[in-house]
Parts: sequence; C-alpha cells; structure tokens
Amino acid sequence: MNSGIGASLPETDLFISASFIENRNPNSYDYTFFNVGYDYTTETAFTDTIKRNNFDIVLFSANAWETQNLHELCKIIKTVNEKIVVCVSGQLASIVKESLLKDKNIDVVIYGEPFVSFYEILCAVESNTSFENIEGICYRRLNNVVVNRQRPLYENVDDFRISNKIWDLVDIKKYSGSLSWNGLNKNKYYIPIISSFGCNFLCSYCTNRLFLGNQFRVRSTKSVVDEIEYLVNKFNIYEIHFFDAVFNSDINRSKELLKEIINRKIKISIAFPHGLRIDKTDEELIKLFKEAGVYKLTYAIETASTRLQKQIKKNIDLEKAKKIIELTAKQKIIVCGYFMLGFDTESEEEMSETIKYACDSDFDIASFFKYSPMYEQALKIYTTKQNLIDFSYFSNNLNNKESIKINYYILLAQRKFYLNFKRLFRLFIKSERKVSITVQIIKAISIILQGYIVSQLFYNYKKD
Repeated sequence: MNSGIGASLPETDLFISASFIENRNPNSYDYTFFNVGYDYTTETAFTDTIKRNNFDIVLFSANAWETQNLHELCKIIKTVNEKIVVCVSGQLASIVKESLLKDKNIDVVIYGEPFVSFYEILCAVESNTSFENIEGICYRRLNNVVVNRQRPLYENVDDFRISNKIWDLVDIKKYSGSLSWNGLNKNKYYIPIISSFGCNFLCSYCTNRLFLGNQFRVRSTKSVVDEIEYLVNKFNIYEIHFFDAVFNSDINRSKELLKEIINRKIKISIAFPHGLRIDKTDEELIKLFKEAGVYKLTYAIETASTRLQKQIKKNIDLEKAKKIIELTAKQKIIVCGYFMLGFDTESEEEMSETIKYACDSDFDIASFFKYSPMYEQALKIYTTKQNLIDFSYFSNNLNNKESIKINYYILLAQRKFYLNFKRLFRLFIKSERKVSITVQIIKAISIILQGYIVSQLFYNYKKD
C-alpha cells in the first residue's frame, strides 16, 4: 500500500487505514508508506519504488492543492503495472468524487471516511469480486462511472487506533522532524495523535465534515492514553500533537482525557496545531491544558466581524473569546490564532476589523489565510489537468482586483501583527528552544519586509 502525497505531517489517515486491515487480518499483508513531501526525489526513484515493492493496491490521500502531483503519480504507477488498483481518498476525493475518474489511471475514489471502505475494496480485489456493495466509493464498471451510496459513519472509533505493527513501520523521526502545521515545536521530534473523528459544527468554509462526517465521535480515554504511553516508550519521544478536527467539541470529555494524562504522570509536551473551539474552552480546561503539558494551542477565530461570524456559521462571541485568549496567555501557553480574509461580501472595513482584533489580542502567533470557496467552485471547474491550488487557503491568485486586494490585506495583517517588539519578545520568552525561535523570527521578519516591498511595488493597491 502506498501512502501520502505532498503533506508536511505524517499521514495518520493512511496509517489508520492500514491498521484497520491489520487488526482484522493480522500478518496477512505487507505495507509500504510513501509520502511525496519526504520520500519523493525524482520520477525515476518513484518508479523504482513501485517496481521494487510489487504492489497489488495503492491508496492515496490527497488534498485539493495536490491534484497535479496526484495525477502524475497515478500515471507512473499504471505505466509500471496497469493491474495495480489505484484508490484515492482524502479531501480532494470527498469534494470532486466521481470527477476524479476522468483520469483513467484512477480505479476507485473513496469519498468520506476511508477506513472501512478501503478494507472492503482490498477484500474485493483479493477475492476478485464486484465493488457494487461497497459503500462510500465511486468506480468504473465497463465504461460507466458508478457512485455507490454514502457509507454511514462508523461508531466504534476505538477500532481506528493505529496498531503497534503499523507504528513499527513508520520512520517517525523522518516525518516529525518537520515543523508541520504546528510551526514551533518544543522538542526536535513529535508524535501525531488522533483522539476523535468528525466535527458537529457547521462552519461554511470547512471541508472536514465531507471527509470525516459532521458527527463528533471519540475514542475512549483509555485507548488514547494507552497509545500515548506506548509511543512515548517505543520512540523515546516526549512531544505529542493532537490532530483532531475539534479536540474540545465535548469539553467534559477533553477534561477527562487531560486528567488521565496527569494521573498517569506522563511527562510530555503537547500541542494543538488544529483550531480548538474557543467557545468550548473555560478556565478549568485551560489549567488542565497547562498541567498536562500543553505548551502551544490554536484558537480558530476566522473573522472579527459579527455579521460574518453569522454568515459563515462560526457564531463565536468575540468579547468572550478575548477573555479566553487572555486566560490562556496567562498560563504561559503559546497562543496561536487562525484568521481568514476575503469572505464573500466582506468589506475592507471588516478585513481591517479582523486585523485589529488579532493585533489587539494576547495572541503570540497569528496565521492569516485567504478564504477559499472550495465547496462552491472547485467541483464545477475540475479537470484532470486542473491544479486546484487557487481553491486552497494558500492561493496566491493575482488574476483579478479582488484577489490582489485580499493579498494586500494579508500582507498588511502579517506586518502589523508581527512587527511588534513586545509580542516577539513575549514569544521568545515562552519558547524553550531559543536559538530556533530566534532564527524563525528573523526569517519571518525578512519575509514580512519582502512582502511589504512587493505590496508597494507590485500590488500597488493602496497606502496604509
């Protein structure tokens, strides 16, 4: 099984897919994990990997901005051996579904949660039976594309724990040496953990519910903490990153899990790169974060416009949020905020309001993204040659005045937020890896200053 495509973090969803198979058919299959972000050097090297491993089935997990890589790699696989069954899952598959099958090098698309569906695909391939009863997939039957009914959400998510055998196959130091989403690691290496699946909120801009559903399902506290203990002991790594979509959707369950880490006296550093719900956070939870070893967390605010909060169905009380940010900062936890600019109908005044909110807060770090109309437009224009980077949060599209305006405000936000000596000094004090944070601050200032020059010379949109 082939894993990964261009990510900057371990592909935990593919590790789970392999684990789900292994737990049902122990020692029946061999697994190989390949991540383009770390393992891909040349087309020749990738071709050699396919030839050397003699794969029967390959599973990709791809995001929307990785379409070009995906189609290139699928072509290479089929060139080596057209009998290899190529499957695609992940964000991209859940958005464009059967449209991916326009690429003749893709055999099956898994939309939604992939773990059970991929296991059933594997069983069908092995027994040479039809895919017609496998839920949550699209496939080609003769010359027709078939879309099977959606798979109901799997309830017993303790079955989604990554198995010890799969962890044994993962070069965790290779994967975790990257800063990944976290941006600022306390230790040299970290281990990823997923303790829950899905999100029961309805934020209009988020594709997570397409992939993992809109029902919040949790692993048992024992299962999660047992896995943490195993990983700490096995890899001798003492930093954990939770990659749950919304770890604290159930605040009481979050407290229970943190208390178990504390009670077992597991000495680890913890970070939350994904945005926590700030309206599901209280003072007790913040204190438990600190006691359990949390050194960095992220709150997803998105916009400081009350009107837009309602429009995007985020519905955060912005004044209460400021108090939670302040309480978190007082615990000496590094506090990161996620913001977006360029929402539909968003005015320049509202963008300025969001920038001011970020700058006036106790956030140590802020990330400003460009709003993506992923749902509405990506599927409409998708072709096998279309790179969907402009439908991601990382788009640098300059094709029209509106895009230029949003880019201008993002650069302005970065400049106003980070060119603040008090904030940078506070971040320096909170960070334990002083040399690393100093280098990152210098790099960040350099990029911000370059951005300022670009905004003045190229964008020519307006003066501050």
